[in-house]
Amino acid sequence: MAEIQVTAPQPVTADIAGVSFRKGEATADSVRDRRALSYFRRHGYTVETVRPEPKTKAKAKADPKPPQDPNGSFDPSGHDVPEVLAYLDSLSEDEAGQAERERVLAAEAEGKNRKTITEKGGASS
Repeated sequence: MAEIQVTAPQPVTADIAGVSFRKGEATADSVRDRRALSYFRRHGYTVETVRPEPKTKAKAKADPKPPQDPNGSFDPSGHDVPEVLAYLDSLSEDEAGQAERERVLAAEAEGKNRKTITEKGGASS
C-alpha cells in the first residue's frame, strides 16, 4: 500500500469520497482509497505517490543472483521446480549439456529429491 498525497483544486476542508481534506490537502492509501483516487484524477486533483509500496517477497526473491555451488554451477536446491525444469530444458543436447543435466539431476537426487524434477529431468536425457 503506497501513501498518496492528494491536493484539491480549491483549499477545501472536508471529507470527499471518503478521504479527509484539510486546507486542500489529504493523504490517501493506494489500495483502500483506489476508487477515490480515480475520482480525484478525473476531477483535476493532483495525485502523487509520497511513499511507494514496499517490495513483495516475490519481487525481492527475484532480485538476487541464482544460488550456485562453490564451482559456480547451477544449484537446484536454491530454485523452485519450474526454475529447475526451465534450466534443464535450456541445456543443449551435446555432450556438455548432457553432462550438466546429469550433474544437476544428481545434485537434486542427493538434496531435495523432488520427483517432479528427477522424473521429468530423467525422461529428457
